[in-house]
Amino acid sequence: MNDAVSVLGSDQPSTVFSGNILISECGWDKIFSELEVLLRQLGFHYFTYSSVPRDLASKDSLFSVSKRSYGVDTQGSLPEHIVSRYYREVATLDPLWSVLPTSAEVLVTDVRAGSSTPLVESFWEQYNVASRAYIPVGKHADKPWFNYFGLYHGKSSAEFTELYKDISGSLLPLLERCHKLLALDGSKETNPYVRHAVFSVTCTNILRMTAEGMSVKMIADHLGLTEEGVTYHITRAKKVLNARNKTQLIARLYQSGIL
Repeated sequence: MNDAVSVLGSDQPSTVFSGNILISECGWDKIFSELEVLLRQLGFHYFTYSSVPRDLASKDSLFSVSKRSYGVDTQGSLPEHIVSRYYREVATLDPLWSVLPTSAEVLVTDVRAGSSTPLVESFWEQYNVASRAYIPVGKHADKPWFNYFGLYHGKSSAEFTELYKDISGSLLPLLERCHKLLALDGSKETNPYVRHAVFSVTCTNILRMTAEGMSVKMIADHLGLTEEGVTYHITRAKKVLNARNKTQLIARLYQSGIL
């Protein structure tokens, strides 16, 4: 792990957030608005809520960070132009991405910690961000993608670590609560497979029929396609979702919200 990236545990004493927050009837705007108020009170400049495909985060994958240039799978208070510029110019050089897609722990990066990528440091410093914390949420260790919150603070990593000791006991449950409400309100909005429009309407129909148990020949006859064409779409879907066989493909289609 790069020296600029550290892992924090969550078994620390904490202060308690005041006020009521996030009822089940809240929509995304309400949830994000209330969360932003609380986080700003703690000194965070911005926050993001995002999805990362676990198995597809490799350098050569369809969903590598260089392909996320429009930030469409990132929501929150971080301005869109910063998100877009980060993925276009900086993300491929950020050591964070070598560990984040498979991490189950809170990761904290210090942009002033002598990273081997000065561009990353200078990028965040111009937005007055000295440290970033990435907090995985949701119990989806067996799923092909996961959600996380990114928190952006003006404090150094060491200062942030001290702050985190005081707030983690309240912060982590709060973020989990937000995640559950956001997932209920619109999981497809943060689903990277859906938002990146990887599968065409025709392909999605083929995948749905496959999941319903229809054979390649039946699907081809129903859609007026050749069997080779149907097989092509199924094979491509296996590659995109890193599925070894049709059974795993169908499972991942449901896990990721495509079906």
